[in-house]
Amino acid sequence: LPRVQPDRTHAWQSYLGTLDPAVDRAKVAADLRAQGIGCGHGTWACHQQPVYETRQPCPVSADLFARNLAIPMHAELSMDQVERVAEALRGALHQGVAA
Repeated sequence: LPRVQPDRTHAWQSYLGTLDPAVDRAKVAADLRAQGIGCGHGTWACHQQPVYETRQPCPVSADLFARNLAIPMHAELSMDQVERVAEALRGALHQGVAA
C-alpha cells in the first residue's frame, strides 16, 4: 500500500493494482461495476494510441496496460467505503481467476 510521509499529503489521482495474468480483468471490472464500484483500466499504454502509435514494441507497457485495474481513490473516501471496495475487490478477484 502507498505510504505518505508524516509532513506531506497525497495527490494521487488513482490507485492501480496489477493483476496476475491468470485473472480476467474484464470479469473483475464487471463484478465491481455490478456492485456499484467504479473502476477502469488505469493509464493508457501511449504507444498503442493512434496519436502516439509506434512500431517499436513496448512489451512491459503493453503488459501493464492489459493487467492494471484502477479502483476508487480520492480524499473524500470514508474508511467504510475503503473497506467496501477492498471486500468487493477480494471477491471479484476470486471470481475472476481463470479456471
